[in-house]
Amino acid sequence: MLTLQAISTTTHRPFPVIFHEGRHWIAAEEGQEYAIEVHNASAERAEVVLSVDGLSVMTGEAGRKSDRGYIVAPWDTLRVTGWRRDDHEVAAFRFSATGESYGAKAGKGTENCGVIGMACWAERMTPQVQTVRERVPYFPVSIPVVPYFPVPVWPHRSNWPWWEPQIWCTTNTSHDVQLSTPPQRTIKSAILRSHVQPTEGAVAEEAPSFDLGTGYGRALESNVHKTSFERAASSPFHCDTLHYASREALERMGVPVPKAAETPRMPTAWPGCVAPAGWSRTG
Repeated sequence: MLTLQAISTTTHRPFPVIFHEGRHWIAAEEGQEYAIEVHNASAERAEVVLSVDGLSVMTGEAGRKSDRGYIVAPWDTLRVTGWRRDDHEVAAFRFSATGESYGAKAGKGTENCGVIGMACWAERMTPQVQTVRERVPYFPVSIPVVPYFPVPVWPHRSNWPWWEPQIWCTTNTSHDVQLSTPPQRTIKSAILRSHVQPTEGAVAEEAPSFDLGTGYGRALESNVHKTSFERAASSPFHCDTLHYASREALERMGVPVPKAAETPRMPTAWPGCVAPAGWSRTG
């Protein structure tokens, strides 16, 4: 199972996801930095190809499912904090107006602003060949005693229902058998979110107006290294998308956005030395 979510880098909490008309939405706020988090709840490695606003987070070009991606270890969580610049640095993801998004600044267009995409690839498993020694059961006697009934001699024996008996011999033998363990089938990710495709010919009452995109933020340290990964198939086994827009835009599109609840203030362990009211040095 692989799950996709957006995390606020300020509160380190995931954005609440709203399910509406077969899609998943989050209410974003302009100027807020965020990260993409993918959790792999399976016992196998997986390659995850990510795109933001229709652009690859690795190259900044038009996103394709066949692009190279990140490897997520079994039972591990991957956090991507920005656009990949090199093997040691990324530019932070930051919600911004569509005109200030990375796609607009790089001349890639803004028609795909407001969506985060994920394509998951399974790894090809190498068949394991092992030698199994199989023994043939045997009897203590090499040649078991079998009654022998001689065939009487008749002039035309073929006309009679007689046949030559056979004596079967069983010996103590052993031989090696090569068994090829079939490749382990990759456990496909259970699709945790259902996607309902729009009916052909259906006309939307109002075209969605996405007012936010993702900008090219400050430089952040992010070290990666290259490794080998062979894909098991020619297409990903699971794809997921997460749409985002401002709270006002979501309400205009009819997305039921819950009222923003005030975040309760959490006590801090190191507030500093503050003298209580009425305190004096002389006591």
